Amino acid sequence: MPTADQFFPYLHEPQYRLLLMPLGVRKTDGVTITPDGRLKAKFGFVKAETPLTNIVYTMITGDHLWIKAVGLRGSSADSGVTFGTSPKQGLCIMFSEKIPRILGFRPHRALWVSVADPLGLAEAIGAEIKS
Repeated sequence: MPTADQFFPYLHEPQYRLLLMPLGVRKTDGVTITPDGRLKAKFGFVKAETPLTNIVYTMITGDHLWIKAVGLRGSSADSGVTFGTSPKQGLCIMFSEKIPRILGFRPHRALWVSVADPLGLAEAIGAEIKS
């Protein structure tokens, strides 16, 4: 376990700034791994949090179509939620127990975050990294 918070900021691209502004997304938002073993993701006005022990695996993905990767989005395919600032790269985080609902009507099985360092975040989480 880390002795201090490990912070992973989102990858910000200027062309999406106006699109993300109404969501309250700031350059200070990102994903934090806490010393007590929790993942905390902040994306503007919304947050997600879960113990690291709830994470089954992670997977680095990208490039994506911007329309599917930028913004706050839900996925019916895997009951996931996206915290996206860039379509270039990101980390899909799969949970054992679903996290509380952020969008839609059901809790979420996965969270995709477009952090600037997806491999670093995956390693900090400590779960299996799938390819």
